[in-house]
Amino acid sequence: MAREGERRAKRLPTVQWYRKGPGEKIPDWELLERAIYGFDVSRQMMRIAMMNLVLRGIRKAQVKRANSLSEIGGLTEDDLRRRYKVILSNPPFSGILPQDSIRKDLPTNSKKSELLFLGVMMQALAPGGRCAVVVPEGLLFGSTKAHVELRRKLIEDFELLAVVSLPAGVFKPYAGVKTGVLVFRRPVSVPSPHRGRGKGEGASSSGTHKVWFYNVRADGYDPDKIVGGGRPETPDRNDIPDLLQQWTAYKKSGFKDPPGVEGGMLLSRGPRSRAAGGPR
Repeated sequence: MAREGERRAKRLPTVQWYRKGPGEKIPDWELLERAIYGFDVSRQMMRIAMMNLVLRGIRKAQVKRANSLSEIGGLTEDDLRRRYKVILSNPPFSGILPQDSIRKDLPTNSKKSELLFLGVMMQALAPGGRCAVVVPEGLLFGSTKAHVELRRKLIEDFELLAVVSLPAGVFKPYAGVKTGVLVFRRPVSVPSPHRGRGKGEGASSSGTHKVWFYNVRADGYDPDKIVGGGRPETPDRNDIPDLLQQWTAYKKSGFKDPPGVEGGMLLSRGPRSRAAGGPR
């Protein structure tokens, strides 16, 4: 079976293949269950999340329906104080919240949901913790004071490891907005921020030094067609396997040596490089 999988992988190198993890080797399954937390305001998303957890034998995860942006969204004091070692999030965006309903402990005064959700991730990350969050591309280029200030905090108070640009239409048919993925971590030397709007983390010498940029031109699915409620596969056009390979090399360097062409270098004629690392 393993050899057959290897032969298929060689025939279709751009198809994503996954090896089943050795879950039976986890020494303390209850500890794993107690370590998983999740929040979502949508009942439908909660049902899907619970179903996925149950199918994987995780029945006691701390997952509940709550609005993580609101003062009255269902979060307890324990939820607000808790800090996480790993955060993965694909939050909704392009919304505006009433000012009086927004949590006062977030590192932004904006009412835009995409900035608020990024602020939640920054606030909840433990020292040494890592985060990967999907954001609309406008968050990276917005020129408002709130956009600029939050990006400054991300660069100076955290280590921004990577910006992965996703192709337009990656979330079709649900949304067509251009998005990207931010990967960052909180330096161990920086303590968890004092709760209070505008009282973010102090500047740290261990903040961002280099950022890896990767442009995903194709994700293995047709960007324009919708068939049966989803996009048909295009295994001959898929940058994800290369992205994962480059990320593995980046991780092995301790996130010190971004793969690809360094920023500011003069490129020779030819195909443009997908990956580039360089100074911020």
